Amino acid sequence: MMNENNIQIEQQSGIEQQSEAQAKRLLAYYSYLRKSQKMTQSELERITGLSRIAINRCENGKLMPTIRSMNKLLAPLGYQLGIVSLDESDSGDYNEEINERQNEKNELEITYFTELAKEEERFSKKKAAELFKNKLLDTLEPGSYGALQTIHKHLFSDIYEFAGQTRTVNFAKGNLRFVPAMYLDAALESIEKMPQSTFDEIVEKYVEMNIAHPFQKGNGRSIRIWLDQILKKELGKVIDWSLVDKEEYLTAMKVSPIKDVEIKMLLKAALTDKINNKKIFMKGVDQSYSYDGYSSYKTKEFAPKTCTKAKTKIQEVREQDEEMEQ
Repeated sequence: MMNENNIQIEQQSGIEQQSEAQAKRLLAYYSYLRKSQKMTQSELERITGLSRIAINRCENGKLMPTIRSMNKLLAPLGYQLGIVSLDESDSGDYNEEINERQNEKNELEITYFTELAKEEERFSKKKAAELFKNKLLDTLEPGSYGALQTIHKHLFSDIYEFAGQTRTVNFAKGNLRFVPAMYLDAALESIEKMPQSTFDEIVEKYVEMNIAHPFQKGNGRSIRIWLDQILKKELGKVIDWSLVDKEEYLTAMKVSPIKDVEIKMLLKAALTDKINNKKIFMKGVDQSYSYDGYSSYKTKEFAPKTCTKAKTKIQEVREQDEEMEQ
């Protein structure tokens, strides 16, 4: 019998919803990796917790795994699903080791990863809308690494098992190398202790957290929400990200490790005191995601719909009824 984890594979076939043919090619590639590394299905069962029966069915194309389960199968083989940016100027994460492996993949698989990026956007933007609705951010300690971990975990837990977990691999983006994994814990401890009572101090803390890049994926999107949380508490302000031009922002962030004047000026010009404005938050999430090349969905699509117009119409009908009765 299949255990609970494997039942979940069939019920939440996120990969199957994209392209079954492409998913099967990915599974075939995984099967090739497993056999070339001489790892048995029984060994994978022991490592991943997925039953051998389910693993066998996946390899035979009879069962489509979720994104999370696919990563479980790939991890022991030294691989994981990657996201290909929809924008070449993307400021997202770059893992040197994973990038080298992705070069081995064919064009069809790269197309599949692009579709996976859209799924990541859809899931995480829905979660971002929940952050505002549930007021989760108000329960966190602004400026703490724990708060950032909670934000990241909330956004990406439906996609990545490592959501909210400090990375153990090294990253680089162009000529910028983020803090090496072996020094990351110490760096995060120091960043958490940085002062945050003025605008300049808050942005300096933000820049340092960006240099740390503590997660494998989704750093920029999470850290920008974290930044607004600090600004809200300390200054009664947030950034209206819809006013922050993408190219100007990316350019300012590239030089921020050695010169933070530009990013400070850019963000200061976009400050607003509308700290609880739903529209500002939703449009800000969309703009933040666009910096990393994600623009297939609008966050407002996942926000609960209000019934104001419906209530107004009902009230009008009631008033008309009352007039008729008089």
